[in-house]
Amino acid sequence: MKNSQKNEKAVLIISNSFLPSTGGVQTHLDDLCRHLLSSDKKVFVVTCQPDKSKTKSKYIERSENCIIVRMPVFGMNLLGLMRLKFLYENILLFLGSFFVILRYYSRIKTIHGHGFAFYLKPLKLLFPSKRFVLSTHNLYHFPQHGKLRNSIVRWALFSNDFVLTVSKQSRDELVKAGFDSEKITVFHQWVNQEKFKPFDKVSAKKRLGWQGRFIALFVGRFELEKGAELLMQVADKTCENITFAFIGDGPMAEQIKEQASDRKNAVFIGKVKNEDIPSYLNAADVLVVPSQWEEPMGRVVLEAFACGLPVIATARGGMPETITSDVGILVSPPEKDVENISKAVNQLYNDQDKLRYFSKNAVTLINEKYSHKNAELIVGSYS
Repeated sequence: MKNSQKNEKAVLIISNSFLPSTGGVQTHLDDLCRHLLSSDKKVFVVTCQPDKSKTKSKYIERSENCIIVRMPVFGMNLLGLMRLKFLYENILLFLGSFFVILRYYSRIKTIHGHGFAFYLKPLKLLFPSKRFVLSTHNLYHFPQHGKLRNSIVRWALFSNDFVLTVSKQSRDELVKAGFDSEKITVFHQWVNQEKFKPFDKVSAKKRLGWQGRFIALFVGRFELEKGAELLMQVADKTCENITFAFIGDGPMAEQIKEQASDRKNAVFIGKVKNEDIPSYLNAADVLVVPSQWEEPMGRVVLEAFACGLPVIATARGGMPETITSDVGILVSPPEKDVENISKAVNQLYNDQDKLRYFSKNAVTLINEKYSHKNAELIVGSYS
């Protein structure tokens, strides 16, 4: 290795989940690592072994300028330990990061934690000369919890040198809770536009056997808060010529599969490789995000926009910050989700001009607001 590379100040990224696990955060971290490596930076990653993935992962993975350490996860189902998963993972990530920092102390300048990163506080106490950055990917919901819990959260998170939030809603929550507003900013993710881009829709539909069908697509985890089950109710209230396709995996997968088999206008696809997602996004006519929780920002929304796919979503969390009236439809209030999503899907099915208008503006929005240039904001927080 060249001397210039040896002296390069490296970044340590810490997250409870990383590739080959799938999801929006995992994709974002992969994009971030690729950006850092393309800038000739050294990157260390400490994460946990995928506890439910069938993909075998190496505990230590080395490539040029990058080392990934996956902490072994075992005994999660013993003695009810699943209830303590959060604490368990934080301990594992602390231990793994502690030894990586010790081993590469002179090289690591910045420690970048993600999510509910309580392990950052003890690391900060042990290595005060390092710069600590936190990226939040969820809300903390301070008013909904007691003083003890909120005090622990503040103690653990507010000592970081800088915080990046995935939405304005998340930023406002932390500022209101007492975090220094000058040390916090909203960052936008970006999309790999070489991978996620518009294809010819006729060819894309033909490739998947969807010729002549209007496809309302769901992509996400099959769990109650993501709303896949609710979307089945929507399928019962829309035009029979509209087909609802379900991509994903999760605890409700069998239930969603069974419900799809009972309907003529629903198709269960299940888990799809990341590299194949653009083909489905291009073959669909609209993406539906029926989230039943305060989702800060849905990564799949950006990927859909990059492919020229309009979005219908519930107006929760950070969705109103991402989906404007030029690229999709937001529905509210919550008690009328089924009715309003049904109306929105029917509206786009019957208005091809509106569909094309949304599609064109979606690609423009990605080019203007969600390009790889957003990575520089994160890199800037390391200084």
